[in-house]
Amino acid sequence: MVYRTPDTPELSTEQRIDMALGRMLDMRQRLYYSKPQVASPDEAVNSSIPPLNYFRFNFPDSKSVGYVFFELFEDVDGKPRLATGGQVGVPNGNHEYRLETTFQGKPVQALRAAMYVPGCKIVSADVPSLSGSSGSADFRCDPLPLVSLTGRIEPSDLLAGKQYDGWIRLLGRWTERDVMFFDIPLGIVTPDSGGVFSMQFTDFSSDPLASLTGQTGVAINLVAKASDGRDYRDLASLRPERDGDDRLLGMPALRVMPNYGGEVTFTALPNQ
Repeated sequence: MVYRTPDTPELSTEQRIDMALGRMLDMRQRLYYSKPQVASPDEAVNSSIPPLNYFRFNFPDSKSVGYVFFELFEDVDGKPRLATGGQVGVPNGNHEYRLETTFQGKPVQALRAAMYVPGCKIVSADVPSLSGSSGSADFRCDPLPLVSLTGRIEPSDLLAGKQYDGWIRLLGRWTERDVMFFDIPLGIVTPDSGGVFSMQFTDFSSDPLASLTGQTGVAINLVAKASDGRDYRDLASLRPERDGDDRLLGMPALRVMPNYGGEVTFTALPNQ
């Protein structure tokens, strides 16, 4: 069994950012959001002439990759309407990301955002009026403990004869009506020949933001390895065989808990 986390040294920054912003994104979220971007060093820190309209996300103490999840709202007849959204990976060593707060060339009215660094609580930034705001938000790490999970994947024709990894991520939305808002990579696990895997990841059960609406869950996607061991393709989603968990987010996901109480059985479902 092989287990890696986004902080593991052998994974380069580029690999972790690609994992966070590329293949691990749910396809429905890709269609909804604007194309995710990775902040370059010049864009993140050294821009001497910032955009006319921007909001600054500060990661002063971060020694790891940071993540910014955001939604921008335009003013339509005196009411805020969602204009666009997305998520950005801020490479370690860069302590600032500047988000341009315009849509179709015009300043937006409001911002809703979350900041995350692995192992810490999620920090929110809700700005109903950008014109009257300070123009920045700071991240301070409030550490979270780890939770252990042992899983067993039921044998199926879908998985027979295939090599695959399980990519684990935390998915969440602000409200039941929202699209998926944040998509946080938690790690990668390779099940053994019997479909069994064990891992530890951040326990978000004590994070007020992650548990605010109950619209948060741990999703596991199986990704098949190509023969060269480099390329991947989506293979299946894992549905936990636990009451109340399987449709938590309108998709297979495991409820966020401080203790999973023994082995959890999963069934592989083909991706739609």
